[in-house]
Amino acid sequence: MINLDTPMKKVGVGVGAVIYILLVAFTLWYTNEVLNTHSSVSPDATFFNWDNSMGCNPANHLIPTTVQEVSSHIRNTKDGFKITPIGATYSFTNAACSDGLLLEMTQLKGIVDVSVESETVTVLAGTTLAELAEGLLKWDMALPVLPRLTTVTVGGAIATGTHGSSTSWGSFSALVEELWIIDGTGEVRHLHKGGDKAERQLFHTSKMGLGVLGVIVQATLKTATPIKKMRRREAAVDIKQALASLASTPVGLSDDHPDEHPTIYWLPHSDASLLIVSTQVETDEEDELKRQSSTVDDFQKEMFHKQFVHRTLQVFSWITSVFPAVTPTLHNTLLQGIFLPQDFMDDYQKVLAWPGTEVYTWSSYTTTEWCVDIKNIEKVFADYRTAIEDNNCLTNFITVITVQKRDTIPLSPAYKRDVACIAFNMAHNEPEFKRCAPKVEDVFMHHGGKPQWFGRIESPREDILALYEESAITRLQKAKEKFDPNTVFTSNGPGQQFLLPLLSLV
Repeated sequence: MINLDTPMKKVGVGVGAVIYILLVAFTLWYTNEVLNTHSSVSPDATFFNWDNSMGCNPANHLIPTTVQEVSSHIRNTKDGFKITPIGATYSFTNAACSDGLLLEMTQLKGIVDVSVESETVTVLAGTTLAELAEGLLKWDMALPVLPRLTTVTVGGAIATGTHGSSTSWGSFSALVEELWIIDGTGEVRHLHKGGDKAERQLFHTSKMGLGVLGVIVQATLKTATPIKKMRRREAAVDIKQALASLASTPVGLSDDHPDEHPTIYWLPHSDASLLIVSTQVETDEEDELKRQSSTVDDFQKEMFHKQFVHRTLQVFSWITSVFPAVTPTLHNTLLQGIFLPQDFMDDYQKVLAWPGTEVYTWSSYTTTEWCVDIKNIEKVFADYRTAIEDNNCLTNFITVITVQKRDTIPLSPAYKRDVACIAFNMAHNEPEFKRCAPKVEDVFMHHGGKPQWFGRIESPREDILALYEESAITRLQKAKEKFDPNTVFTSNGPGQQFLLPLLSLV
């Protein structure tokens, strides 16, 4: 269990409240008045992804509102015409782009059924995670894990393996109990974990298909016992201490080890990190926290919900993209002042997730995220840091480290192992990202790491495919042949780059 009550070696908290307040004023002005006005990189395109960094000209763009409409659109598609299912378009790749039919699922939404007894919810695929989390409150239920961005759709989160950070739960895909997919003929396929071995394998393979197997239209998800309040604690600590704490944390839910949601933000080129731990608040603890006004601080909550830390980091990433040589200096001085201790309580979905997309839409940062065995996180991180320094990679945005429990999804980076995931992020500097990403990816592959599919992957295709067991590839091929033998469905990004060529079906 991660203990933030124990005194830790703090980093950077002596910069003072004056700089903190000045940065608040500057970042709120700058993000509202300057960064939101950035222009698209592809002005001639008719469709764009979430931050306008990718654009395309689809031949058709349809937005169905019912399962029957989805099925009809697929049946009426001409031979040879490719279909790309999309959700909220939150991808660092061009996965949401196509020159064929874009089938946007954002209006196929709503909760279909809730079972309090079995602790499950059945939901349409276009429902956002924020809408689902809010809807579950009516039944005193909650999603056990949430990614930081909840404006993504249920279908998109399942197909790409979107994740949060939890010592007791895996990715969003791992919550799936049943799945409804429309195949290449327009038929609705109902998949679940029952049945014979072949049916179970098909179910697990389909939970992370990147849109190349069919269109997810509905899913039944596992929920948790009522979680009303979460306590979020943040401490500025030396990165080695933060990693040691993470590596020693037991993964798996038990009475002795309650569910924790740990995250580390590391400022590259420095020893500074922010260790964040969110835990469920019991009733007696909630009463005690309410009595401690110094602990439950409305100002801290306000700064968190205004995304002060992230906005400040984004502002300085713009500065360092123009003056890259100042990156190490800023990371070792001024920026450490935003890593201030915090301790507050709020609704669980407000603590685990970020409030909206505005913090991203002007950021234009890029990521490649890889997961490694959590027991090796300290060694892997040391080599990752060395790769950044030795290759003079002026990494101008935070590295984010999270935790995932093992799962049974063959294409998941957490397949049969508990993992820590490291996100290498860089903002406003595409050439530098393309130069440095392969260097850090080599480190991850050397340590048996596997990529998160929603991020960028810069390493050669053959190196990536060699990471996966032959049985996983065989399962994927059988699923593709069963659901889409005529290759109606395609997907740009990792789906097009790795999975389809792998299957020799394009």
